[in-house]
Amino acid sequence: MSPALNDGDYALVKDLSSGQPLSIGDFVTFDHPDFGFSVKRIKAFRDNMFLLHGLAARSVEPAQIGWVCRKHILGRIEWHIAPSGMRKIANI
Repeated sequence: MSPALNDGDYALVKDLSSGQPLSIGDFVTFDHPDFGFSVKRIKAFRDNMFLLHGLAARSVEPAQIGWVCRKHILGRIEWHIAPSGMRKIANI
């Protein structure tokens, strides 16, 4: 997810098991049957399905990931902790 998140950074993730709403631009953690545990950003959604994308040049394309069901999204990244300090993740 570079440049937003880099190797070695920490992220504080809010559990979404209570059905809290998600928005385009949110960074989320999810469990994909082919790619495993991943972090991506919400690009689009319809009903209970989400299209996710990464920011890194080598990121898996949304077409490869496919639409992800809401039940596979585990949490939303709220805070980012890096060597330079801690900051709230912006939803843009």
